[in-house]
Amino acid sequence: MGLADNRKPAVRKVAAQQQGKHPRRWKYPWFDSDDARLKELWGKKPSRRVAHILQRSYEATKQRASRLGLFIHSKHRRWTIEDKGLLCEFYPYVSTSEIAEALGRSLGKTIGMAHSMGLRKLVRAHRSPTWEMAAEIAQEYRSGMTMASLAARHKSYLRMIARILRNSDCPIRSNAQLAASRRAVVEGAEHKRCTHCLIWKPCTAEFFPPRTGDKNNRLGARCRECECEVLAKKRIERPEWHERRKAYKRSWERRMRRGTWVALWRQAAAQLLSKEVADECGIDQDYGIGRKQVDL
Repeated sequence: MGLADNRKPAVRKVAAQQQGKHPRRWKYPWFDSDDARLKELWGKKPSRRVAHILQRSYEATKQRASRLGLFIHSKHRRWTIEDKGLLCEFYPYVSTSEIAEALGRSLGKTIGMAHSMGLRKLVRAHRSPTWEMAAEIAQEYRSGMTMASLAARHKSYLRMIARILRNSDCPIRSNAQLAASRRAVVEGAEHKRCTHCLIWKPCTAEFFPPRTGDKNNRLGARCRECECEVLAKKRIERPEWHERRKAYKRSWERRMRRGTWVALWRQAAAQLLSKEVADECGIDQDYGIGRKQVDL
């Protein structure tokens, strides 16, 4: 490039104009000292801060860094032809996490590049055991079970259940379709099907408990027997949840008793106050007639 020039860009511009050089064609040249300073700061400080230190525009600094082969972060390095070749060769058969570790890249970046290149898996190296019951899951979903119930029964996630259903060419129902499929009128009475045991029962509070915290007192999706069974199983599997529930119930009962005591105390105080006022004014509370006689 030339000898190092440690002068500021404004000073260089004035010197160039004095030498008769056109300012538009030779405004702010990059010297070896500028490149060394850029290599020293690039990636350690924000790019706009580097441009401010070098007293240059942000676009010019970024363009110069790109020409020198500098990148902001090492993890954002570009995909080379060799990396793409290895990805094309091993992605259909090898686990994606192993490929990402071998290439020194994140799992998300590796999956994104494979999808952008149109690569697909031919062999599932680490597939969940839930996929082995795909036919059973699809049959249960067609019979009326919800995806949440299937996920809880097979100890899986909603996303995986949805993926299994789509792979099995099973159309996923909307919430309105699901609610309509679980209700029917039998002999003039509305019936509802439990999402857990799949048994039709009358849609009343006797068979279905109301939803927790629902202001409209709508009935839940599981019947009372299934709800008790699920809660009993949950108490055994998660004792800490049961202890928190009991503590909250005790505190709620304590607050309710305290509120009842306050209400009774206020009622008694109001009655006592009204009695004292009636005695002072000589008013009979039963008949509303003054008891005091005025002497004429």
